[in-house]
Amino acid sequence: MRQMNKKGTVKVKRFRQRCKICSNAQMETPDIPPENIDILMEKLVQHIAEKYYGKVVNFGSSRSATLEVRNNHEPEHCEACEAGVCRSGGT
Repeated sequence: MRQMNKKGTVKVKRFRQRCKICSNAQMETPDIPPENIDILMEKLVQHIAEKYYGKVVNFGSSRSATLEVRNNHEPEHCEACEAGVCRSGGT
């Protein structure tokens, strides 16, 4: 985002991952419930407002996405890690 003219474009991508059990598995697109997408968008707006505009945006009660994590993050199965953009401990 360009800070000089306060305009920019945000690109969002649902990164895929491979099955941790199957050998030679294809990348699969995650299934994200609509309520979690709403929460993610609110957090994105809050982050942009704080970082680029110095403003605090409050959407009311602090919601958080519920996600049951059964296994540790494995970078070799993560498309975002392969692209070098994963924030969960990728390569």
